[in-house]
Amino acid sequence: MYLGWGVNKFDPELKTFKRYLHNSSDPNSIGESSVWTGVEDNRHRLWFGLRTEGLSLLDPSTGQFKNYKNTAYMENGLASNFVFCLFIDSKNRLLIGTSLGLNYLELDKLEELAPDEMEFSVIKENGIEGTGINYITEDHLGNIWLGTDNGIFKLDEDLKTIRPYTTQNELPNNLVVGIKEDNNHNFWITTKSGLSLLNPITHQFRNFNEHDGLQGLEYQSKSIEKTKDGRIIIGGINGFNIFDPNNFELQSVTKLSPYITSFKLNNTKIYPSDSVNGRVLLNKAINEVGEITLKYDENYISFEFVALHYENPELVQYAYKMDGLDDDFIDTGNNRVVNLSNLKPGIIPLR
Repeated sequence: MYLGWGVNKFDPELKTFKRYLHNSSDPNSIGESSVWTGVEDNRHRLWFGLRTEGLSLLDPSTGQFKNYKNTAYMENGLASNFVFCLFIDSKNRLLIGTSLGLNYLELDKLEELAPDEMEFSVIKENGIEGTGINYITEDHLGNIWLGTDNGIFKLDEDLKTIRPYTTQNELPNNLVVGIKEDNNHNFWITTKSGLSLLNPITHQFRNFNEHDGLQGLEYQSKSIEKTKDGRIIIGGINGFNIFDPNNFELQSVTKLSPYITSFKLNNTKIYPSDSVNGRVLLNKAINEVGEITLKYDENYISFEFVALHYENPELVQYAYKMDGLDDDFIDTGNNRVVNLSNLKPGIIPLR
């Protein structure tokens, strides 16, 4: 067990605890009592990520710690002394997630059990370097997945980026705190805005919130696991959820028909039969109007629209496109208002 104040080792046979705390007068004690993560390697060494003091290694042969941290004099040190997560992959590399990026250490190349100094390699991939790494895992194909402050990054076995996933791909929040592959090879992702299911083949997300039975929108860092029988358990600030992906019924995506609810010209809402510059712009409700004719100086307009989904309105996502002006649809997320200005002369369909 690693808690906010030191590390506790529990003996299940004797039912006793042994506690490890930082001692400033003992260089062989753990580097800091505030421990955020830990992992055991195949030589039974225990690696601990510390809140502000880098990395501590417990030597099983001596019961003493060796401590490693970034300093101004180290060229191959840790990216940051804030170590959030640790993971040992199938290539026996210790992956180290810090507040400023990802390091790794090839454990097979360590001759000593607990060397006095270590050189860490750093990943310099765009979007990863300088970014907080909150979670690390490996899929059944040997790819590495990172949950970061900037979304999800899928890396190949050489730790090169295959592709990122962000809010632009319908991830609900770029602050990702947990990723777990289920037995169907789909990924369950916890964020600070709920739970998501990612199909890695289609790259499509399905997002869930309280309407689906979640304990809340916010989940705790690293509080996700797969049980031996394949269930997923996730912990948040209001409790936890546990479910079997095989029994999880995914509703088909409902096709919604959006319609315009209001129209503004120069920040003034226009109603049917209103006189505007000597003529009536709308002779009926805006959602029944097929076109609007504007003068050259009436070029700051806005539309409000809605697609009704009573069961879970928070999940409705919107996008619009002005044919002839926009190359593709512009995602607006949950925002139901589009503002347009400096329109060019001509007939411009809004979709």
